[in-house]
Amino acid sequence: MIEKLNRFLNPTRQRYAWIIGAVIWLAWLVNIIGGQGILDLVGNNIGADFISYYAEGKIILMGRISDLYSIDLMNSVQKSIYDSATPGFYPFLNPPQYAFFMVPFAFIPYLVAYIVWILLGVICLWLSIRLLGIQKPLKVFLFSLTWFPVFTVVSYGLNSFFTLLVFCLTYYFWTKNKNFGAGLIFSIVLYKPQFLLFIGFLWLLDWQKSWKALLGLVLGVLIQISLMLIIIPEPTLAYFEFAKTSIPNFMYIKEFPIWNSFSVLSFWLALFPKHPKLSQILFVICAIIVSFFIYDFTAKTTG
Repeated sequence: MIEKLNRFLNPTRQRYAWIIGAVIWLAWLVNIIGGQGILDLVGNNIGADFISYYAEGKIILMGRISDLYSIDLMNSVQKSIYDSATPGFYPFLNPPQYAFFMVPFAFIPYLVAYIVWILLGVICLWLSIRLLGIQKPLKVFLFSLTWFPVFTVVSYGLNSFFTLLVFCLTYYFWTKNKNFGAGLIFSIVLYKPQFLLFIGFLWLLDWQKSWKALLGLVLGVLIQISLMLIIIPEPTLAYFEFAKTSIPNFMYIKEFPIWNSFSVLSFWLALFPKHPKLSQILFVICAIIVSFFIYDFTAKTTG
């Protein structure tokens, strides 16, 4: 299978990826340079999701961390950053401790902060490739820039490169048989609980060998939650309520930019915007199918 893939991805075909990648990046740069302020040529904000990270730092600087999950406040702060009506609302969905990492960015102008954010993300991408022990890391790094998901992370200002670094650090510790450390490190992605559940599920299937990793994962999450409740109790409790009542419903509000959401549920909602119940049913069906294949694959690989 790998040999067939190698034959398919021969040097001639790889040139197509370089060409397509160059065209995409060039079009993106033209779109940004041709825009006004922090809006691009077609009127969308530069950085898309980064606006929510930046705004959370602004809210902390305002001394209103307890209101971090106020939708009205977040919306008004984003409008003030745009100095106009926002082309879309980008809510802050992460636990409150992660907002503190954005405070240094909030001290500088939005576009400068976005550039610094992207540079740090690209460094994380490079470190991730190095941690994987890949031969010719520079070539792989440059070729990864032709991959559309990498372009998406940069153009939307996502935090995916930082998440990737945590994944690769976890993998590095795992391959060194430091399972407890692997689990402890992976608990950092508490801001992406779906990943915690996914990897935790895989480790649970292999619990006899992976119990130390599970222990590290659970301990890391409990430490974070405990510190949150002790140091910043009000925004932490507000986040729990926000996660329970608001986050599951964000995709259904009119202002939510469904075009900028990459998930199975958003895919079905984009196809059937007037039938949210049908979209939810199709999402559950997909989740069950994927879970079955994951279980089957894990059972075969772990013996």
